[in-house]
Amino acid sequence: MFPIADLFRLRPRNVRTRLLRDLTLVIFVTSGAIVALAVSSASKAERSTARAHIERASTQAQQEFRTRMEPVDRRLRLTWEWGKAGLLDSNDRPTTLAKLAPVLEPLPMVTALIIADSKGHEFLVSRDRNADGEPEGWVTRTSGLHESKGQLLRERWSEQRQLVEKFWIDLPGYVPTERPWFVGAVSSESDDEIYRTEPYQFFERKQLGVTESMRWTPVDGNTHVVAFDLLLGDVFAVVSEIEVSDGGETFLCKSNGDVFVPYRARRPGEPAREPQHVFVDPAKTGSTVIERAVAAWLEAGGKTDEPVRFRAGDVSGWAGFRLVNPLSGIWMGVAVPEPEIFGATIDWTPQLIVIIALVLLLGLLPAVTIVRKYSHQLKDIPKQLIGPKTFERDVQELIARGEGPTLEFKSTVRMNLKTEKFGKEIELAWLKSATAFMNSDGGTLLIGVSDDGEVLGVEHDKFDNEDKCRLHLKNLVNQHIGAEFSRLIRFVVQPIDAKTVVAVQCERSAKPVFLKGKNRESFYIRSGPSSVELSPREVLEYVNRRT
Repeated sequence: MFPIADLFRLRPRNVRTRLLRDLTLVIFVTSGAIVALAVSSASKAERSTARAHIERASTQAQQEFRTRMEPVDRRLRLTWEWGKAGLLDSNDRPTTLAKLAPVLEPLPMVTALIIADSKGHEFLVSRDRNADGEPEGWVTRTSGLHESKGQLLRERWSEQRQLVEKFWIDLPGYVPTERPWFVGAVSSESDDEIYRTEPYQFFERKQLGVTESMRWTPVDGNTHVVAFDLLLGDVFAVVSEIEVSDGGETFLCKSNGDVFVPYRARRPGEPAREPQHVFVDPAKTGSTVIERAVAAWLEAGGKTDEPVRFRAGDVSGWAGFRLVNPLSGIWMGVAVPEPEIFGATIDWTPQLIVIIALVLLLGLLPAVTIVRKYSHQLKDIPKQLIGPKTFERDVQELIARGEGPTLEFKSTVRMNLKTEKFGKEIELAWLKSATAFMNSDGGTLLIGVSDDGEVLGVEHDKFDNEDKCRLHLKNLVNQHIGAEFSRLIRFVVQPIDAKTVVAVQCERSAKPVFLKGKNRESFYIRSGPSSVELSPREVLEYVNRRT
């Protein structure tokens, strides 16, 4: 059995435990690497699929919005061409209205069409709506007339563009040439360039919108500008109609993350109020998906069209952002929950746990089998591992165990203690044990220790120093065992209680090892605590069986 607690030792004593521990670690690391690679590959594939989906959804939403906005640009250029051709005269208001009303009719997003010049003249056309918001005629506003006396002329017209009423109004502080759309168009690089403002508050309506404008300069040098006003609320209505998925969200936001929400229209008879803040913090939109999508986008640095992943409650999703053309500084966001991308979400956690458990089990079973198969060769080796830094402790532990199949004590290297002379038989005695260890399961010889475990030291062998002792041991191995086997034998020579002990550690040899005597070669194996010589027939049988 394998002591479980011993698995967690830094240096387990039992080699089977150490081998099992190391194999287990290898299996855990390998399995973990395989699982991590599989998860990483699956995650990359998932991200790639999600990114491709959100890229398509964002591009689709942007293209659809552009498709809906293209008529605005086309009709703005048409009006600009008329102005350049001298076909628009703000002094002839009925005729000019007759030309401009058909331009506005098919453009629900354009709330007003304006023609102005650098002398301060302006002619504005917009739809007249009833209390329910339905169009019922036209409204014009004219400034810079000779009879105005600083006021603006407002006229109401029927659907057939017949004058219904007119009256003068005051708009203190309103100067057409100072409005963002006029200043921007005048500063454009060329006449045929469309200038688009950042979102700003319309002067009279007190609502947030953007304006597209173009300029032209007749030969008289008086700069003229034509402009289309678009309320962001109307743009938002268009964007909100764009569906990229059943559970997805399409919205407008600014670079700082504020999200546009529609304003509340003024009820009939309700007095005009201060402008409402239509760009709000994402948390105030009432949509967790939008809130988390914007937060993930800002965490990624914002101002990027790279898809980002977000989590909204128990649902993960992906979001993409595109700059909206023609709305300068406005981003269109598209947020899609992952179930809309991959279908119903599957929790792979239980299956992943089972797979990991099976991989580990399939790895541990062979590991245990391997350890048990070779346990007869390993059972005592860890107890015989002697380290230079723990030499005394390790030797004392081995001595306490006593001699056995993998451990033997010898009193001297070459001195016969009875005759007090060097004897070849003494050298061959420990060499015999070394070859027996190598032909069996390996083992350790402690030279300088008596049979009863008393530490005698090898001082009786009269070596000048430890190096001379090691050199003599190696020469004996090369002479009587063979230099090719010297790599399987390790000598450790250190003092214990001022007495020098030699530890000869022998590894198991894959090839038969013979002890070379004066006139013959002998083959020894371990049998219990003894070394036994085999006959040639027994050697053949043993080697075949051992292989």
